[in-house]
Parts: sequence; C-alpha cells; structure tokens
Amino acid sequence: MIGRSNQAGDDDMGAAGAAWIAAGSEAELRRRQRLVVEADPDDIVVWWHDGRPRALRNVCIHESRLLSEGSLLGSRVVCPGHQWAFDLETGYCKERDRHQPTFATRLEDGQVFVNPTPDQPADRS
Repeated sequence: MIGRSNQAGDDDMGAAGAAWIAAGSEAELRRRQRLVVEADPDDIVVWWHDGRPRALRNVCIHESRLLSEGSLLGSRVVCPGHQWAFDLETGYCKERDRHQPTFATRLEDGQVFVNPTPDQPADRS
C-alpha cells in the first residue's frame, strides 16, 4: 500500500484543497492491474483499464467487502461479496441502481496519482 503524498504546492491540490495521493508507478500498476492506496476515511483501489488508471473506493457500498479482492469483468469491478459490479468510469452498478465512489486519477512522469476527494458520492444500499 502507498500512503499520502507530500503536499508540494498548488499544482498538487485536488478538489476541495485535498492533496493528490501517489499510488505508485504506471509500470507497477500495469503489471499488478490494481493498487490499493491509503486514504481517509477509506482506502482507494486503482485499476489499470483501457490504457489508463481508474479509481474507486476500496470498501464496497453494499457489504463493506474490499473491491481490491474482486475481479475485473470488462469495464466493471465485481465485488467478491455479492457480485455487485461497478463501472470503473462512473462507479454505477446498473443491477442495483447504486453508485460506488469514484476518484480522479492522473499520470505524471510515469507515476499514478489519485485525488482523494470523490467525483461521485456514495449511495448506500
């Protein structure tokens, strides 16, 4: 797991003034397909899909299982608990009409960064 990055200035600030988090190298993410990043209040899982990083809250909104222990099926992450499947881009689970929080990512000099402020808020089941 990778921890919070050091705040280096305004360019490192995400939405609501939160510092971007260093997730690891692009090469490591491509090789492992997923990385878990320590964040507050919940960790974030970053997946490599369709040529770029995608990030979701690691704790499933349904039964609090870890999505990092799930599987990737096309463009959706399947939770290992009850097989809820969340779209990597939107966090939407069409079968349940619920959203898993998503996070902006960026690639910079071969490193992957995640904005710890959710793009999509959580729906609760």
